[in-house]
Amino acid sequence: MDLSGAPGCRNPFEEPRSNVDSVCKTRIWFSRSTNGGLRWTKPRMINDPATLNDQFNPWMVVDETTGALGIIYYDTAGESRTRVNLWYQSSFDEGVTWRAPVRVSSAASEAIGTSGGNFQYGDYNGFSGIAGTFFPSWTDRRVIGAQQVWTAPIRDSKSGVCKTTDLFTDSVGKGVASLAVPAGATETRLSFWHRRRFAGGEGGGTLKLSVDGGAPVTVPASAILSGVGIGDDALFKGIDRQPVNTVVDLDAVCDLATGSAGGCAGRSLRLVFSAGDDVSREDVWFLDEVAVTACRP
Repeated sequence: MDLSGAPGCRNPFEEPRSNVDSVCKTRIWFSRSTNGGLRWTKPRMINDPATLNDQFNPWMVVDETTGALGIIYYDTAGESRTRVNLWYQSSFDEGVTWRAPVRVSSAASEAIGTSGGNFQYGDYNGFSGIAGTFFPSWTDRRVIGAQQVWTAPIRDSKSGVCKTTDLFTDSVGKGVASLAVPAGATETRLSFWHRRRFAGGEGGGTLKLSVDGGAPVTVPASAILSGVGIGDDALFKGIDRQPVNTVVDLDAVCDLATGSAGGCAGRSLRLVFSAGDDVSREDVWFLDEVAVTACRP
């Protein structure tokens, strides 16, 4: 849990505290490592609505039979900022994307007037899960003056078969000129690690996608699911000395390129990475672990 990082919500003295009208909000953040903790993605919020609600007291668990990630947390969404419900989210691609939040508790918990103070809902939550079933436990004060421990079973699984094609791994290209996405695929994602040094001016990296041999289309910022860049045509600018993992919704780019709504299913894809600068000869863009994953029901 941390502050949202928006203007006016970046420092400890800007915390909402007891001010229910504060524009500062708390959010649940997530970072992932795929190599034993040697490098981590930049933290990102897994659920950031525009409303003035606060999220806190998270607990995450890994379902060892499926690899799914489940997380619970308190959230004041849909209530006043002194009332909370327990919410749940899950990820079936190792934290790259998260499903929409689901409310678990059947009634809001009210902390005002309790012995613990206006914002005391209990110090900790608990969470466990195996084989597609999760069991949260949380402190609930829906009855004023009483503290109770609640639980509710959550059954959550993802059906389907996913295939990952490595295009560039351990600094070695795999010789894949174009990638055929299976017919019937409902989700196609591009993942790559990179670091960059574009000193300024117009220097930057651009990612484009060619569909079925057509003209390459620039990947828009709206299709970046994590590790987003900045700028307009050149998505990746500035300096990032630590490796960052970027994930792209290729289905959204295929729809943009074809003018249809069928995603990338049954199509041939070719990725185009390019880096350019205006005056600096020292601008660089390092890429590695480039892979495309296509899933079907």
